[in-house]
Amino acid sequence: MANFPVKRYQNRWGFTLIELLTVIAVVAILAALLLPAVQKVRTNAYRAESASNLRQVYAACALYSNDNNFRLLNSWVGPNEEEGRAQGNWCKQLIQGGYLSESGSGGRQQHKVLGSPIQRREASEVTIDKNPPRYATYGMNWVLNGVGRNRPISDGQLTMNRLLAPGRTLYISEGYLNDGGQWFGVSVGPGSPPNNTDGIGTFVYADGHIGQMPIEEFPAEKGEKYSDSWYFWQGLEK
Repeated sequence: MANFPVKRYQNRWGFTLIELLTVIAVVAILAALLLPAVQKVRTNAYRAESASNLRQVYAACALYSNDNNFRLLNSWVGPNEEEGRAQGNWCKQLIQGGYLSESGSGGRQQHKVLGSPIQRREASEVTIDKNPPRYATYGMNWVLNGVGRNRPISDGQLTMNRLLAPGRTLYISEGYLNDGGQWFGVSVGPGSPPNNTDGIGTFVYADGHIGQMPIEEFPAEKGEKYSDSWYFWQGLEK
């Protein structure tokens, strides 16, 4: 009877050091390849959400305009405005007028559509002054329709038909972080562009369409009459 060699198998209860190092290296390479793509997708999602928020805010502003002889909102109105008008920044005017509803609890009105998700993520504890809604980050173009705190609302309100090219004039934008990063202003303008670490500012033009632009390309000055920067910030005969 023939004798056949018997193979003996030894149980292996783990990996060798070389195998472990190989797996770790593969995982590290995959992570390095995937993380930038994941971050890009996340940032694009935040930008899309901010654009959607701005469309809703613009719609609320349009309702305000329809109810007020087609006048645009002022970035700020003070205590001397006409009887029955909302006081404070433009966000507060929309809320008090019923065009946007308040949300939140504990005295924190955190209306979601009034802020950029990118800016909120970067500065979660920043407020916009002591007027509601807190945590709003959007700012209105003060060059277009700014009014001082102690001036009547009729001093600065204008109608849309006075704009020469509404599709070229900024209306509301992701906001400017003031005073060493302590709060977002309720207005934007020359020299106070949006603050986003991704370097892109999202905004809505006066005709309602959304724009995006590298922050360094926001005009630093109003510019000469009828120039591109003049149309961007002002765009009307005052």
